[in-house]
Formats: sequence, C-alpha cells, structure tokens
Amino acid sequence: MRVPGSEGILAAIGEIATKASAWLSVLSLSGDTVQQDYYRHYGYAADAPNFAKGLLPGSFATTANGPPLTGLQAQQQLALPARSGLPNAYYNVTVPRGLVPVEGPTPVEPEPDYNNAPGGGIQYRFPEGTPPGSVTGPYPLPP
Repeated sequence: MRVPGSEGILAAIGEIATKASAWLSVLSLSGDTVQQDYYRHYGYAADAPNFAKGLLPGSFATTANGPPLTGLQAQQQLALPARSGLPNAYYNVTVPRGLVPVEGPTPVEPEPDYNNAPGGGIQYRFPEGTPPGSVTGPYPLPP
C-alpha cells in the first residue's frame, strides 16, 4: 500500500539500498576491489519484469548523479518516446567498470518525433546490454 506523498522517500530509500548492495558486492573472494559504475534508466514501472536479465543490447541509460529526474524532465532531456503518459519510474543500473562495454557519455539530440523533445541530457549506450542482476527497481519518479 502506498502512502500519498511517499514517492520521494521511496525513491531515496531505493537509491540508498541499491548503492549499499553494490558496495557490498564489490569485494571479490581474493580481497580485490572491483570498481562499479552507476547509471539510471528511465521508463515505466510496468516494464520491471523485462529487466531481470539486465538491459538489452543497444539500451541506453543516463548518469546517476543528483536526484532523479521527473517524468517530464526525463522525457524531454533524454528524448524518450511518448507512450501512454510520461515515464513513471527509474531503474538503477550498476556494472563492473571495464567489464561491460559502455559507449558515452554523449549528448542527447533533439527528437522532433517525440513531442519535440529538446534533448540536452547525457546518455550512455550499452551495445552488449548489461548482465543479469545489474538493474534494480523500479523506483517512483518525483512529482
């Protein structure tokens, strides 16, 4: 059951839990530290089952710096296609640095076919996708 107005708190808890989990998983059996890179993928909560095996090859994500974008900000800055409403969730993507091919960062170009989205955000492309367990969420977007 969701409490009205709790979306921001839930998003913050999700962010903290994801980073804590990633930090705990960076130590290997030999005691070496594996560096992790963090990204956010914006979309829809209903798509959560599609991420169980990671992001698909050719998928995009953006930086995980700062607070999450709102649905409108994500659609506009990341030039996301218009579905039945604005994006309502984000997913944290955590990958081991240097072990998962990543292209970027590159600026998001304007997309006139997507409600004239101006772009301007930052994107990373995963040409081979990401491994199972690398995507957590969904976390609700702030209002």
